[in-house]
Amino acid sequence: MSGLSGSHVLLNDSKHSNVPSHRDECLYHFEGTERKLVQSILRKHVEFDSILDFYPLQGGYSTRVFQFSSNHKKYVLRILPKREQENDNFFREISASVANSHLRIAPHIYATDQKNGIILMEYIEHRMSMAQLLLQKPLEGIDTLAKLIKKMHTKKMSFSMEKTCMYQRIRKTMAHLPQLTLTKNLKVLLNFVDSLEEDQAQILCPSHNDLNPNNILVATDHTLKLIDWEMAGANDPFYDLATLCVFLIFDTQLEERLLYKYLGYSPSPHQIYRYRTLKIVSLVFYGTILQVIANHSIFWEKDILDDEVQNLNLLYQQNNIWTHQQFQHSKKLSLFGMSLLKEAYLHYKDLTLSF
Repeated sequence: MSGLSGSHVLLNDSKHSNVPSHRDECLYHFEGTERKLVQSILRKHVEFDSILDFYPLQGGYSTRVFQFSSNHKKYVLRILPKREQENDNFFREISASVANSHLRIAPHIYATDQKNGIILMEYIEHRMSMAQLLLQKPLEGIDTLAKLIKKMHTKKMSFSMEKTCMYQRIRKTMAHLPQLTLTKNLKVLLNFVDSLEEDQAQILCPSHNDLNPNNILVATDHTLKLIDWEMAGANDPFYDLATLCVFLIFDTQLEERLLYKYLGYSPSPHQIYRYRTLKIVSLVFYGTILQVIANHSIFWEKDILDDEVQNLNLLYQQNNIWTHQQFQHSKKLSLFGMSLLKEAYLHYKDLTLSF
């Protein structure tokens, strides 16, 4: 979920249409100059005449993603969205993708067109989700995640990463929502998040900043790959860890294990506080941006503590929310965002009592 575009956000179930395209027919998905650019990059880097099964993948709100094969090898083609007032977004995603592919954190990149926002990359064979891996092998999954995130955070990037300000992104998201009266509890929550900006970490590291489940691929050998680097930037290392736990890790002991395995020691009270505040920030960011994607007024009709707004853990237990079908339903999407905001408020209340 990248900014307000939602690239590949929460929806990548890799389903495709029933009608394949072959060779030049793959170009029917594109028009004008874009068709020429795609044709050029494909002819240079794959056996164009051997292209088979060129499918658009479902899941992107703005980034378009295609899968195809050529000469018995599978590829993914990503066409990045053009945004006003974000001229560096191609540079940010492409540079982060390439740098992390060299570290084997991201899929291999075969070719890029940074000016026009095109990425040709390796297709990762995967038969289970990160959530399924954690369910089947929780300790192995936690340890592998911690090791991968630590590697990403500690390796020097070959380019200068822009500082990420999640507080600014939340304000930008709120500006896209209807200017109606906020409920009391939501207003208290947003004010608390605003107050955290003054205490941002001084030590920043290369971060993914969008570690929702669909951006973590579990390969067939159980190695992990991270995709969708649109929001990559320099950030507090605890933000990536907090986002993982927002979406994937609900057991307190596993959460503590992730922090321990990542740090190599038990976190200090100050580190726990930073982690817990950034978990609130992550919950608020995703909770508000889902309202923008849903474009649904229920956000303003219900208080976040309303009984209709389910607790997040209960919602996860009752529904498989990471499906394309679920996220085509704007009310369900909006209510999921409300559950994230409710969880953020409950964390805020607990934090104020604990510290």
